[in-house]
Amino acid sequence: MLANSELIDLLWFLLPGFIAAGLFRSLISNPKPSGFDSVAQVFILTVIVQVIGQLIFWDLYT
Repeated sequence: MLANSELIDLLWFLLPGFIAAGLFRSLISNPKPSGFDSVAQVFILTVIVQVIGQLIFWDLYT
């Protein structure tokens, strides 16, 4: 089981995916996805947002 700090770190890492998924669902008129589809969408959008963030802010880290 995850410790409290690890759980908070995980949720903080996944937060952009949750926000992007919420925006996506509010802008697109599709039927509400199932639980597994929602989780998969959050993971995919988290990866996309993290990669775009790394590409945009690359100069700050180097």
